[in-house]
Amino acid sequence: MANTIQHARSEILVQAYSFTSEPIAQALMASQQRGVKVEVILDKSQRTEDDSMAGLLVEAGIPVDGAPGGAGTPSIFTTPAPTRPAG
Repeated sequence: MANTIQHARSEILVQAYSFTSEPIAQALMASQQRGVKVEVILDKSQRTEDDSMAGLLVEAGIPVDGAPGGAGTPSIFTTPAPTRPAG
């Protein structure tokens, strides 16, 4: 997953109930520093959970919105790097 995040070119959209992975949080923050637009939607409880990475993302300037009752199926959408034609 972190590899996919590292190759995003312009936008990363994340939706999950909870977010506790520090490696993925670090990859999201590194992508933002490269100029990639990053937005996250989590269950609203994640703003106060001890093991949540939401606070770390907010401190890094990444918008984190809370959805009441959960944010559905975990998903990450990215805009991948363009591929070069063979030849």
